[in-house]
Amino acid sequence: MLASMRKSATSIYAKIFIFGALIISFGAWGLADYTGGVSQVGTTAAYVGDEEISVRRLSQLYREQLRQANLQAIEPEQAQALGLGNQALEGLISESLVNQEAVGLGLTAPDNVVIAEIQGNPAFRDSFGQFSRAQYEGFLQFSGMTEAVYVASLRREIARRQLLEAMVSGAGTPSSVSKRLYVWRNETRSADLLTIPVSETLDVGTPDDAALSAYYDANNERFRNPEFRGASYIYLSAGDLQSEVQVSEEQIADAYQARIAEFTVAERRTVRQMLLDDEETARAAVERVRGGEDFLEVAADVAGADADSVELGSLTRDELPDGTGANAAFTLNAGEVSEPQEGIFGWFVLQVTEIQAGSRQPLSEVRDTVRAGIAADEAIEVVYRLSTDLDDQLGGGATLEEAAAALNLETKKVAGVSRSGRTPAGEQAELPSPAIFLRTLYETDPGIDSLLIETDRDGYFVLRTDSVTESVIPPLDEIRDRVVAAWQREERFNRTVAEAEAVKARIESGASVEEVAELNGYERTEAAGMTRDNTGGVRIPGDLQQSLFSGQEGDVFIARTGGGYMIASLTTVNKVNELESGAADGINALGRSLAAGLGTDMLAQLRASLEEDFSITIDQEVVDTLYFPVAGHSGM
Repeated sequence: MLASMRKSATSIYAKIFIFGALIISFGAWGLADYTGGVSQVGTTAAYVGDEEISVRRLSQLYREQLRQANLQAIEPEQAQALGLGNQALEGLISESLVNQEAVGLGLTAPDNVVIAEIQGNPAFRDSFGQFSRAQYEGFLQFSGMTEAVYVASLRREIARRQLLEAMVSGAGTPSSVSKRLYVWRNETRSADLLTIPVSETLDVGTPDDAALSAYYDANNERFRNPEFRGASYIYLSAGDLQSEVQVSEEQIADAYQARIAEFTVAERRTVRQMLLDDEETARAAVERVRGGEDFLEVAADVAGADADSVELGSLTRDELPDGTGANAAFTLNAGEVSEPQEGIFGWFVLQVTEIQAGSRQPLSEVRDTVRAGIAADEAIEVVYRLSTDLDDQLGGGATLEEAAAALNLETKKVAGVSRSGRTPAGEQAELPSPAIFLRTLYETDPGIDSLLIETDRDGYFVLRTDSVTESVIPPLDEIRDRVVAAWQREERFNRTVAEAEAVKARIESGASVEEVAELNGYERTEAAGMTRDNTGGVRIPGDLQQSLFSGQEGDVFIARTGGGYMIASLTTVNKVNELESGAADGINALGRSLAAGLGTDMLAQLRASLEEDFSITIDQEVVDTLYFPVAGHSGM
């Protein structure tokens, strides 16, 4: 669907897939030296030191990356808004910078290294794992490159790799640092926890005017009303239109056939296989099994195979790697042994031990599912067409109301909503894709229409900010009840803290948490095996957790919670021994992780340093021709 393809362009996965991280940009030579299929347009996208990056070169890489990510259908405006062309250009700039630095340092790849690189490329090997000249030449022909161009490009790529590997090869941390960090991260602690709740029924009275005024003045930011914005909007939803889509019986039947695999459970067979050296040995093995000997015992005797290598498990026809074997296995009855077969792995004999019949749901059982799928797809198409018409209406100068009337759509309103999506009454507003809607609302100036925004639910909306109510602190007289309630709540905490401190002192004097909890009816919890970043599912205030990891066994701490106070008695400190079993693997893994992070930082610093040594000039107008090819540049 067009909407789905448009959405894929904004996916974080698509962006990462297309453009990668800095280290990938440095290491990829991509299609920079591709020579066929596109005519030179005589324009330059960027100058990097003494090198030019032509728009032809950039266009080839950009188009190929879109193709690999299946984003050929992305609309030019959306690709431009995401800056996809500029991000592709960044990769070529990084490549050029490293190329020129490598040349300046005299780095090059000798012929024997280039030959070894080509012969070692898995893409150029035949089924026996040997270098295939035919596959190598086929790659060159398919890519439109001459061998000289490819070798030159590969030689530069190897030189770049030498430079980058030299940069990051020393990246790492001393083993002592990795060990200390591993020990610090994996230390565990256990504590007895006791919760003293604040009673909401505790009578603390009502503050007099002076006390209330003083409390309000000291805490007035707590009573600030957020900014509220009102808006008019049009929302197009595929879900809303789905029930209105008319689907014929012919469409349902066709879709059922197209999705038949989805409603089919393939037949499965549990298969054994013994691989043998030749037909004679295989035939002798078949006769022994048919004569009553156990298949596994014969396989062990004849082929030296154990049960794990013989038992292939329960497989469908498509899951068997050899077509010959699949045909043989799916013609046998349970318990039967096949004739000797010669497949891609040599001679073999099969035995089927169990057959699970396949099944298929008839159309009558899945009709509603198929219809819903058709309706959902068509609703997305309808919404997309409506969104295009709506965009045209608004682009032509129509107001939201005029555009809605022209397309028989509804204009909806929200009187006021905060950034968190709540109304002035404190209720959660009903909004399309709330996070996206609210962000758009608060980025759109009053009286201005937003762009037409695609939601995460196969829909679109456009809004106009109608009103803005600034954030203010209401005067005390307007919110007196709120301030009184807040003062009373704070006073209850103040009176409860004395009780909590007394309990803490009792535990420090020798009373057990269990004893105190049972005597006073407090809730007791045990937090066992906590780490610095994981409490094992027990809710503990952050400052209390920090205290537990800075104290000694027997220490007692107290912290305020949302509903009272929590007291924690530190019972166990389990330090990690770097010499214990498994620690070495963990330390090494941590060291590699630290080294990878340092390597990435070093590459970023290299890029910044090279930008100082080699001037970079980008012609944005030329780059934009990637999205909107100008006359004479249609070859891009």
